[in-house]
Amino acid sequence: MQAQHLFNGLVSGQFEIILVPNGGAIAGSPVLKQCESLAKKFSQVKVVAIEEKGKGRALQQGFRHSTGDWIFFTDADLPYRLSFFKIAKDALEKGTGLVAGNRRLPESRFNVPTTALRLVYRRYVLGKLFNSFLRLSFSEIKTHDTQAGIKAMTRSLAERAFSRQLCPGFLFDIEIFIHASVIGAPILELPVELYLDNEKSTVRILKEIFACGYWMIILKLNQMKGYFS
Repeated sequence: MQAQHLFNGLVSGQFEIILVPNGGAIAGSPVLKQCESLAKKFSQVKVVAIEEKGKGRALQQGFRHSTGDWIFFTDADLPYRLSFFKIAKDALEKGTGLVAGNRRLPESRFNVPTTALRLVYRRYVLGKLFNSFLRLSFSEIKTHDTQAGIKAMTRSLAERAFSRQLCPGFLFDIEIFIHASVIGAPILELPVELYLDNEKSTVRILKEIFACGYWMIILKLNQMKGYFS
């Protein structure tokens, strides 16, 4: 339903939507077929399928096939209310470099089934602990939520961030915030409305914690070498 609203006035003017199925979503897969079906139905839709896994790598490839002055992205299952993009567009027009959703803001809202409440709360607490450690490790980062899956930025910031991207997974967001801080790009954080039909298992969360530790070490070592300067 949200996708249809996107074409019915939520976005105005010239725009393109780039879908990047990746990993298991290769030739012949149901995900790829669905993406290709949307591309046939809407001229604004492009499909860029890659075999490599990782959200960061998928967005990097999507950016390389983009042509617009502004870059917007969100998760494929559209868990966030897309009216975020209208506000973000206005902010970019006024000179903001990065607009990021922030689930920690008091105005943010979560729509969660009761069956997922425990896992959602556990993930929320772990997210706060992770962010506290992150801000201690990287003084450039001031936000309390780097990982919300909805953001908008200028093409110049996206060019810098994606051309130097190190992390192929979900911690690529950290790099975006560091680059924005280094070049002095104004950052605006917006509250979000998030819809969750289910939540990640504890086992998956633990795997992500180990991945976080590894990539934070990699990013910190590169920062110490002046990579982000």
